[in-house]
Amino acid sequence: MVVEVEHRDVGMKAQFRRADKLGARLSLALGEAELASGEGKLKDMAARTEHPVVLADIVTSVQRLLSDD
Repeated sequence: MVVEVEHRDVGMKAQFRRADKLGARLSLALGEAELASGEGKLKDMAARTEHPVVLADIVTSVQRLLSDD
């Protein structure tokens, strides 16, 4: 599994475009609100669907989504 972290100060739309260009299967956007709540959304880039996830369970969630392919 390869993880790419965006360090540039760009908007969410640009980050998702970059993830798509890189061929990412899943993407996870983390901001202050997600870190504070402990929850986020994993985006399936091919299906264009979002899946709610608990950040403490992110590894299990990613494995489950990747095994569904």
